[in-house]
Amino acid sequence: VMEPSCRNTEDWDGVVGGKLGGKLYIDLSQDGAPFEAGVQRLAKEIRDSTSHAASSAEGSTHPQPKPALESPAAQVVTRSLSTLKVEEVGTLLANLDMGKHAEGFRALLVNGTQLDGVEDEDLQQMGVNERSRRKLLKHVGAYRAGGVPVELLVPSLDRAVIKGLTPSKENVVLVTGASSHIGGG
Repeated sequence: VMEPSCRNTEDWDGVVGGKLGGKLYIDLSQDGAPFEAGVQRLAKEIRDSTSHAASSAEGSTHPQPKPALESPAAQVVTRSLSTLKVEEVGTLLANLDMGKHAEGFRALLVNGTQLDGVEDEDLQQMGVNERSRRKLLKHVGAYRAGGVPVELLVPSLDRAVIKGLTPSKENVVLVTGASSHIGGG
């Protein structure tokens, strides 16, 4: 990260937040010795990751241990439910196949803190049907305990990229700043 204003990963939106928000980063936003130390650390990280990839690619008969960050459990990056913004709550609902309720939640400015405290009666007053209420309350309980997977906070087209969609002429995602633009070309 080279801009001090970008140090808070919870402010990273779209594909940037979904893909990189839970990863550690190297702070290169200060000049002088801190910058030089950060460059050295970055160079070491690059060397370590490329040497691991090269040794794995050489076809060694011995299985290569994967770094801890590549374990399946470490790949699920989550955010605390109470930190979600109003738009992220809407995106979460859409990704839970409850998109028809997203606009109502946005109109009422329901953010993560409010969703964290939602009860069946609240949802009933909002016009959410019984099946959807049960589904949402089940998810809210799980997210309260274990956090919200960040891939559910990214619009569905961007989620396909996060899950490994191979970029092609038809589905290119360009990331600029903290927003993404979908287009072909």
